[in-house]
Amino acid sequence: MNDCFIYNQAGSFVWFVTRYHSAMRTTPKTCLLCSKPVHGRADKKFCNDSCRNLYHNQLNSETNDCMRSINRYLRNNRRILQGILQQKGPFQKIPQQVLQTSGFQFLYYTHQQPRSKGAPVFYCYDLGYRLLKSGYVHIVPLNERNYLFQ
Repeated sequence: MNDCFIYNQAGSFVWFVTRYHSAMRTTPKTCLLCSKPVHGRADKKFCNDSCRNLYHNQLNSETNDCMRSINRYLRNNRRILQGILQQKGPFQKIPQQVLQTSGFQFLYYTHQQPRSKGAPVFYCYDLGYRLLKSGYVHIVPLNERNYLFQ
């Protein structure tokens, strides 16, 4: 009956708006993760922060797992290069087999730097290596000048 009074006084548009809002309130929104009712803002999708975080973590888990495994290989490669540099010093030739037996993965590197002569230098973060034709590896730091003065 109240709707008819608003309809008669203000026009049909106001009556339509009040009916629309009352219909919206009767259909509760549910959380995308746990399906509990969601209260609050109209654009809210989750019932709380833990559901929101868990939903997005599950959504990105496949990508994150791939990145985690690649970073594991890169950290391992850098750790092996760092250990050899600490034992033998900079700019030493090491047999490639030594790196392979240590678990070094030659397919994983962060970037490479082309050289005017010879093979490019492949880097694992700040430590690099250059594959020589003789089956040896030449290990070099990213910034050779800074490494010499440490």
